[in-house]
Amino acid sequence: MRDKETLGYDFGTGVFVTCKDRLPSLPTVEEARNMVLELLADFNFQTPADKSRAVALLLTPAMILGQFTRSLTPMFMVEANASQTGKGYLLDLIAAIYNQALSMITQHSGRGVGSSEEAFNQALSAGYPFVVFDNWRGTFDMPPLESFLTNRNDIHRVRLPHEGYVEVNRSHYVLAMTSNGLQFTKPDMANRTVFIRLRKQPEYFCYRSYAEGELLAHVRAHWTEYLAAVYAIILDWSAKGSPRLGTRFDSFTEWAQIMDWIVRDTFKLPPLLDGAKAEKARVTSPALTFAREIGLVLKRDGKLGHELNASDLANVAIQNNVTIPNSTKPGDLGAAARSIGIAMSYQFKEMGSVLSVAGFKVERVDKKMKRDDGSGGGYEMKYYIFTEEAAASGGGSSQ
Repeated sequence: MRDKETLGYDFGTGVFVTCKDRLPSLPTVEEARNMVLELLADFNFQTPADKSRAVALLLTPAMILGQFTRSLTPMFMVEANASQTGKGYLLDLIAAIYNQALSMITQHSGRGVGSSEEAFNQALSAGYPFVVFDNWRGTFDMPPLESFLTNRNDIHRVRLPHEGYVEVNRSHYVLAMTSNGLQFTKPDMANRTVFIRLRKQPEYFCYRSYAEGELLAHVRAHWTEYLAAVYAIILDWSAKGSPRLGTRFDSFTEWAQIMDWIVRDTFKLPPLLDGAKAEKARVTSPALTFAREIGLVLKRDGKLGHELNASDLANVAIQNNVTIPNSTKPGDLGAAARSIGIAMSYQFKEMGSVLSVAGFKVERVDKKMKRDDGSGGGYEMKYYIFTEEAAASGGGSSQ
């Protein structure tokens, strides 16, 4: 009888490999790098740092499941400026590299039976490594998720209906979320999230095709080669002494230091957390979240560059169901305009004369207005001009 090692048992990790005869050879680091970048080439990242974070997401499952690090890992937020941008497709693609499917959690309000919180617990108990909160909108507040992300013990307890508590290994999961617009109710949740922002490709964009069809079908047919590329990159990092940079990221500093080194040194991409501070501020600020949502509507309607006062913005918001910050009278145009004016005034006071938020620039100009009753004198009216910031070089589809 042959010994265990001949049969595919690895004594160091305790892993039994059943497809040993079908395992591909490892590519060179340069080949592996090019394979990974080709996977991301058709995605239009808002900035080059968003591509850095997508690379980190792609490598993270192998890093933690392969036990190259025992560090905590954040949640990944894939956010887009329009529907059909490729948020879910990016996650499907990464899961396919690992020959896995996504465990999807849809948005349901409340807690207890039938809630998203219950669905999260059930997803963890099922053991699928990729858990995704799919297409979330509005606000997000889920204390069990916050606890899961910062639990430094490997064992995490989840409660299932009619079954009591079940223990799962926290390090066996990668959590992600997709959204076209979301606000976190607590800064803590933003501090536990990495943002990957996508722009919609132009209508004329030509996506790559393969013998198997589109990209996802190609990856599913060749997942072992792509997984070998992932491990070639990680093994190269390990062989160089597992280097890290001095990056700081709350509870996830060790993960960030490792990934920052890899994306900069191996992939020659920008720092992992470039722009992260601004995104955290935006998703925890009702006013900045509002500014992004309004900017998207104005872009869709061809109104970027127009001078709009608070009443104009309120009208756009009410017609398009955009949440107005601190508004207590839904549908009341005057109350909505006052709420918008107060919220925008605070943000300009905090951030200066120009707001930069999620790919949009907002300028405020004061205009002297005459009184309609002809009583003489005048008053100042504040107008807001939304324009789209140009995508940073390297953030688009090129490698």
